[in-house]
Amino acid sequence: MNPKVEFKAVDNANLIPQNWSQLTQGSLNIFNMALISVDSGYLAAYRFVSGVDRIRRIAVCLLDEHFEPVAGSARALSDEIEFAQTDVPEQSKIWFADPRLFRLKGRIFMVWNNGHTEDSSNSQYMVELDSQGKPVAKAKEIVLRAARRKTEKNWAFFEAEGKVWAVYSVTPHRILRVDLDSSDAEVLCDIDNIASWKPSYTEVFGAFRGGAQPIQVGDCFINVVHSRYNMPDGAEYVPA
Repeated sequence: MNPKVEFKAVDNANLIPQNWSQLTQGSLNIFNMALISVDSGYLAAYRFVSGVDRIRRIAVCLLDEHFEPVAGSARALSDEIEFAQTDVPEQSKIWFADPRLFRLKGRIFMVWNNGHTEDSSNSQYMVELDSQGKPVAKAKEIVLRAARRKTEKNWAFFEAEGKVWAVYSVTPHRILRVDLDSSDAEVLCDIDNIASWKPSYTEVFGAFRGGAQPIQVGDCFINVVHSRYNMPDGAEYVPA
């Protein structure tokens, strides 16, 4: 027998920061949520796109142990973020996409990107948060000291052997060495290991993409990723 799975919709009202209430007129998309455990519940970060201006924003809120939003906990996070760099591109000040939450060295970090740009490479940023989702430091740009793709996102940060690493890509499997405290304005990353492989999965369901924090189990890591492939009715996204 297949186990019974029940889905329960979350009430949007408790996901909307009070100072963004004017953005709820017309269409509103709240999606792409990341979770991390805090205290007796969870901290959630998610994309917030209003039909008023279509600008990408990031909000955070607390969820209780039953994954219900805690009333009054929603924060307009992208409005609260300050950048450590003095020459941040204008795109980065108004476009916050794809939030990811990671616990590294006992601290909570959120990573996001400034979207796709036609004229130049996009940027990724990292900011430390407290357990309520409030920034406790200025955001730093994540910099790879090597050749990189034009559009970057979905790096998966994790800890091992007392150091911080990131999965840059799954196929080929590229691992980065990460220095969280490399400078006041940047988080510097260097390629540490590359392993080539080509699973048959990708021929059907598309290339692997990252996202979630790899979790160590014994001598191995579980790395939950996703992929995208086209169907007659549109794109499909699947976990792997």
